Amino acid sequence: IWASVKKDPDKRCLMVAVVPASLRMNWADEIEKFTKLEYCVVTGNNALDRFKQVERFKKIDNHKILVLNYEVLGSHIQQLNSMNIDFIVADEAHVIKNKNTNAYKNISQIAAGRRLAMTGTPMTNQVDDLWTLLDWVTPGQWGTFHGFKAKYCVLGGFNGKQVTAVKNERQLSARLSQVMLRREIDNVIDLPEVNVIKRMVSLVDRPREMYNYLATEHKLMKYVPSMTEEQEEALEWPMVRQLRMRQICSSTCTLVDGWDESPKLDLAIEDACEILDNG
Repeated sequence: IWASVKKDPDKRCLMVAVVPASLRMNWADEIEKFTKLEYCVVTGNNALDRFKQVERFKKIDNHKILVLNYEVLGSHIQQLNSMNIDFIVADEAHVIKNKNTNAYKNISQIAAGRRLAMTGTPMTNQVDDLWTLLDWVTPGQWGTFHGFKAKYCVLGGFNGKQVTAVKNERQLSARLSQVMLRREIDNVIDLPEVNVIKRMVSLVDRPREMYNYLATEHKLMKYVPSMTEEQEEALEWPMVRQLRMRQICSSTCTLVDGWDESPKLDLAIEDACEILDNG
């Protein structure tokens, strides 16, 4: 969007970000943190309320960003296409990798000058996952889905129709380099090597007593007054009993309000304080 602004300062640029519902406010935070652009986050379950939000946004005479989630996009296709969108972004774009989903069908109907797909997992299973994203970003340049599979996928498995490997990999990589910007975590974040130190912790005192009683008697009401008879009977099941044992080993507060004994947590806090003291 900034490139468009510099190219034509008098033109008011509009960007639309289609994101998972859980990331809408993250986008708002990042827009405020890194830009001075006007923006609107479309919220609410009522289609009429959302429609009014977008209409108010349309009246903003400035560079602006509209953020809305995939689930509500279908209700606003006609409204969005009346806005002359310059730039549309699909965040967590693997959401639209299946061309038969409503998410893909809806976002494909939005007209925009430029398209950007952002995802950490552009290929979740096999190489044919790429086709939908590539065809959405650069329509028509990658042929049909079946043509893409025939050119870049090795088929086998059940009835010879399963994608088992990639072929013409060098050619595919060359073409991808023209449309894909990849950043590996090592190039973005400078993290130290992971240092794993095992610490052995003994279960002592009352938690040990509680653990042994549960292991032998298959009961806990003696230690957990709030436990119901149904919950006590469920302890006869090995998986339920194992879960309660793990809770005791972690912290007794997960079973008894106001009673927090946890040798593991105590040692973890000691280690954390020592690490902080050492810088």
